[in-house]
Amino acid sequence: MQAQPPKHFAVESQQYGDTVFLRLTGEFDLGAEEFFERTVDQLSREARSLVVDLSSLEFIDSSGLRALLRMWERSQADGFDVAVVPGADQVRHSMALTGMDRVLPVVTEVPAPNGASDALAAPVVE
Repeated sequence: MQAQPPKHFAVESQQYGDTVFLRLTGEFDLGAEEFFERTVDQLSREARSLVVDLSSLEFIDSSGLRALLRMWERSQADGFDVAVVPGADQVRHSMALTGMDRVLPVVTEVPAPNGASDALAAPVVE
C-alpha cells in the first residue's frame, strides 16, 4: 500500500519514454522521507532515468538529503540513471554544506525529454 504524502510535501511526476521527471514541492523532511522512497521505488521499476527537480522545495533537511543519497545508491545498484536539479538557495546550501552536490549528479535545469528540442522551461507537473 502506498504511503500517503504528508500535507507539507508533494511529488508530481511525468513520464516521457524511459525517463520519469519528479517535481518535489514543500518541505522534504523526516515526515516526507518514506513517501518519497516508496514513490521512487515504484517509479524506478518503470524507468531507465529519473530526473528529480528540487526547484520548488522550500526546505530540505538531513532526512531529505539521506533519501536522495539512497535513491542515487539504488540507481547505481539497479542500473538506472538519476539527475537532480537543486533549486532554491536553502536546498543548494544544504547540498553544498554536506557535499551532496559533489556526490549526486546535479544539473542546472530540467533536461528535455527524449525527442524534445529544448530543456523544459518550467518544472514538469502531472
